[in-house]
Amino acid sequence: MCILFFHAKKVASPGKFRLILVSNRDEQLKRPTQQAHFWTDFPDIFGGRDLQGGSAVGTWLAVNSKTGRLATLLNLPCLPTNPNALSRGHIVAEFVKDVSISSANFAAKVSSRANQFNPFHFLAIDILPSELLINYWAHTGSEAPLSLIDLSPTDESNSTHSISNSHLLTPLNKCKKGLDLFQEIVADLDDTNRKDELCKQLVSFAKTDTKFWPDEILSLRTDLEPHLEKFSSIFVDVPENTYGTRTHTVILVDDVGKMDYFESTLTENEEGGLEWRDTRQTFDFNQIA
Repeated sequence: MCILFFHAKKVASPGKFRLILVSNRDEQLKRPTQQAHFWTDFPDIFGGRDLQGGSAVGTWLAVNSKTGRLATLLNLPCLPTNPNALSRGHIVAEFVKDVSISSANFAAKVSSRANQFNPFHFLAIDILPSELLINYWAHTGSEAPLSLIDLSPTDESNSTHSISNSHLLTPLNKCKKGLDLFQEIVADLDDTNRKDELCKQLVSFAKTDTKFWPDEILSLRTDLEPHLEKFSSIFVDVPENTYGTRTHTVILVDDVGKMDYFESTLTENEEGGLEWRDTRQTFDFNQIA
């Protein structure tokens, strides 16, 4: 499972953030993975990469450092899964690389071949000087075309949401309860002068191991039995399956278009053990047309 929370404003007041995002990637703890980095084959793209199968082609979250295009993908449940399905990580990579296509047109493009993938949902963010475009769409496994839900902030209202491994409209308890905790952090630390403190608090929040159980939606996941309760927390730890939260990502975009991208990833060391390693990068999107 994975989870993310974000708070977005169309335009931020001086000294405030336009985008505050925190996410957890849950995966097999020793699944081959590259930490966030600039990709050698697409040098403008920054993000982690999944190395399962021996090739670095897919990703769960990445940003185009030149265009301000950001995307992330989370899996949706499907029983049985298709063992021959294409990697969903290709979709994020394809979107952030293609600066010429809108979210709506990209969704239509993927919709035409959606049956090649196991179910997922997708969050697309375009960071522009005068607006923040945020679109969500889901492939649930049906033959219906993918439909966009516009989550963009407006002049009248900000956009604050949480997404995990259920549809946006049927959130897990940890999304609902976690969103309250997330909003408290945002309300207290939405101040660019306190950026480091905000990042630290968001990583601490991402390590919340409180079990938000029982959960009616999560209870439907028979594929996760007998460990369902362990998946009800924001930070997941299933040691008997060598599975859990292995990457925290914090993304902050301030009022003048500067992005801070922080990642902490559980990585195998030379002794074969696991340790947390941090990566940080900044980008300036102020000049994007």
